[in-house]
Amino acid sequence: LSIRNPLEADWTSAGRHTLSPASLALLAKLAGPLEITAYAREEPELRDLVRRVTDRYRRYKPDISLLFVNPDVAPDEVRSLGVTVNGELVLRYQDRVEHVRSDNEQEFANALQRMLRGGERWLAFVEGHGERSSVGKASHDLSLWAQQLKQRGYHFQPVNLAETQAVPDNTSVLVVAGSQTPFLPGEVNIIQHYLDQGGNLLWLKDRSAGEGLDALAARLGVNLPAGTVIDTAGQLLGLNDPTVALVTASLYAPHPALKDFTLTTFLPTAGAITPVASSEWKWAPLFSTGNHAWLETGALQGEVQKDAADLQGPLTLGVALTRTGATQQGKAVPDQRAVIIADGDFLSNTYVANNANLELGLRLVSWLSRDEDLISIPARTAGDTQLKMN
Repeated sequence: LSIRNPLEADWTSAGRHTLSPASLALLAKLAGPLEITAYAREEPELRDLVRRVTDRYRRYKPDISLLFVNPDVAPDEVRSLGVTVNGELVLRYQDRVEHVRSDNEQEFANALQRMLRGGERWLAFVEGHGERSSVGKASHDLSLWAQQLKQRGYHFQPVNLAETQAVPDNTSVLVVAGSQTPFLPGEVNIIQHYLDQGGNLLWLKDRSAGEGLDALAARLGVNLPAGTVIDTAGQLLGLNDPTVALVTASLYAPHPALKDFTLTTFLPTAGAITPVASSEWKWAPLFSTGNHAWLETGALQGEVQKDAADLQGPLTLGVALTRTGATQQGKAVPDQRAVIIADGDFLSNTYVANNANLELGLRLVSWLSRDEDLISIPARTAGDTQLKMN
């Protein structure tokens, strides 16, 4: 009587309660235990749902552990991990961490896929011009964002172009983040050569930075006009600083990097991006301001008001660029990618934990390193689920 032999069978026509072959193949590749921590409040229905979802995987991999944490009693832990959803799952495998925010099998499978990829992706941070550091602890640095990327399998390397005379060959994404002194002409040529060879670029353009990268902007087909975005929408939410650009769900453009992303972000002291004629790069806005905002070209002193010289909204704050026909190390690149954000503060240590800034920064790097092209599991819908009798 003490022996229990459970037997389960999925009799649904589409196998809705059975893992797909793709998920089973990923579980088979996990050479070690998988730890799942569910940050869920003590709500019986929610926790039962989490158990049902994880049990589907534990049937095939018994060394999957499940731990519940009430986010209300661990606010510091929730904040450091970037947990934003009640019921969010944090997956830990070896030294890597991934987040799952729904009971969707595809999202869970892609999280496993990213962890299995390990340390294949390298981000090269340009330094030598007062850039924001990926390891620095200052308020303007990017170490908190970089730490989250590291947990997702990314590696980092600082690159001083004046010393190396080239971008390392293993670079997945080159990051230019808020340089305060101008680049030398030779350094600009190195970046352009990297792009000519099919490299991907993340450019966080600060409003006050004297980067000397006009030639790079022209090569990418963008214009970065001087000025600061003035956005009064934040006053409705208690933000008294009009230089903080608030981006809500309706202001995101349809783009693979922002699929199903509807969370609010905000960019302090942002600038604007406008397109120019380019025969190589395809322009795609990521997010913008509302019609009420404008680009203030004058001094930010006293009461700031729009005048004729200012650029009226909506203003593009972030843009994704793609180019076809590029080659990298002699091999054709499906599509070369670049992202330009007219603000670097939103990912700084001061602001990255606010709203969904961290999630936005993670998504941009995932798209640049082609991690958004992961497993596609067809949705299995229910057929006739009701029996109506006369």
